[in-house]
Amino acid sequence: QLTAEGLAASRPIDNYEFVSGDPESIRLNSESNNNTVKLYYNKQVGDLTVEKAFGENSAPAEEKSFNLDYVYTADGEKHTGTIVATCNPGTQSFTYSINSADVTNGNTLSGLPVGTQVTITERAADASGYDVSYTPSQTAIIAQGEQTVTVTNTVSTGSLTLVKAMAADSAAPSAGDSFNLNYDYTLEDGTKVEGTVVATWNGTETGFTYTIDGETGNTIDGIPVGTTVSIYESGASNYKASYSGDVTVSAAGDAKAIIDADGQTVTLTNTRKLGQIGYNLVRQDATINTTGWSF
Repeated sequence: QLTAEGLAASRPIDNYEFVSGDPESIRLNSESNNNTVKLYYNKQVGDLTVEKAFGENSAPAEEKSFNLDYVYTADGEKHTGTIVATCNPGTQSFTYSINSADVTNGNTLSGLPVGTQVTITERAADASGYDVSYTPSQTAIIAQGEQTVTVTNTVSTGSLTLVKAMAADSAAPSAGDSFNLNYDYTLEDGTKVEGTVVATWNGTETGFTYTIDGETGNTIDGIPVGTTVSIYESGASNYKASYSGDVTVSAAGDAKAIIDADGQTVTLTNTRKLGQIGYNLVRQDATINTTGWSF
């Protein structure tokens, strides 16, 4: 006896699965060796869900939408469309909308043939200021069942390095003297970040050593790109500070650096303030001839 299922097992077709035969079986004998068995297959399909997420401390403070474009070709036909993910800051969740019949449940591409390659791309304008990652990859190869691609936005960050210097014509401070190089900035959610780089004169040709919160160094990492950082010095009342490098200084003397992905370096140079001594010469004897005297 020959079964349709047995025939299908010996004749697999990539990305198709056997459904039934007509007839389901036949008995082989000298009278039935010319029978025909029809085998029926369904194309194997899978679903792809596209999720949106944010990295740590990266969610926007206000509602914002992100356009996730997709493209794939199935049965010779090219499909394109957009899944719009809208962030709800209050609940830290997303709602999804679409502009294509390819998508069901807001963010799921359903019934895609197995082996189809689907590429997801977040629009550059929406991704501005973020590093974008795709998990497990930007292009999904459809398998039977369900799979997910997660598009995660993490705020792009840069760094700020604060350097201390003394003007060439200024006397060096005493060994162990410290200067506080202060900085502060505000995150998108309104959180204020502030800190201090402590520059200590070590009394040698190498100049200053630096600490931040007790740790060696003078570079502040992890500042969101585009952030404006205010910089000011304290503990240097006998010096006048000037700023150079990646910094702008207002007429009022406010120094600010705008962070980019390459990082900024700002140098604070101190010039010792000089005083003046005034005196009056009093000639008590008016008869004294002072011609030719110099003072």
